[in-house]
Amino acid sequence: MKPTEEVLQDLTQPSNVSVHSGVVLVEKVEAAIAVDDKKRRENEDEPLRRKPVLAPIPQTELPRPFEVSLWDVLHTLAEHMLRSRFPDHTVTIVPGDTALRAGWALTSRDKGEKVRYRYRPQYFAEV
Repeated sequence: MKPTEEVLQDLTQPSNVSVHSGVVLVEKVEAAIAVDDKKRRENEDEPLRRKPVLAPIPQTELPRPFEVSLWDVLHTLAEHMLRSRFPDHTVTIVPGDTALRAGWALTSRDKGEKVRYRYRPQYFAEV
C-alpha cells in the first residue's frame, strides 16, 4: 500500500483529459436512473432530486483535450461549462458543507434542522 503522502502527490500530477458527451451516454444515464428510482420506490426511500431533462453537452462547450490534475478535473470541467454558458457571470465552486451548514445540521452533533435526505452534495456551483 502506498503511503498517504505519495497518494496525495499522485493526485496533484497533471493528466491529459478529454470529454465525451452524446445521446448514447444520456440514454445510459437515464436507464441507470430508472433502475435506481425503481429500487428506491420498492424500498420506500425518498425520491432523489434530479435534473428534469438530461442532454449531451454541446460540442461548442467541450474543451479540446487539456491537462489538469485528477484532483481538479471535476471542478475544472464544471467551471469551464458554466463560464461558456454564462460568459458575463462569475463562477465559484463552493464546498457543500460550507453552503449547507448555514441552515441545516450536517451531523447528529450539530444543532439546527435535521436533513432527512440521504444524499448530500459535496460541492455547489454558484453562477
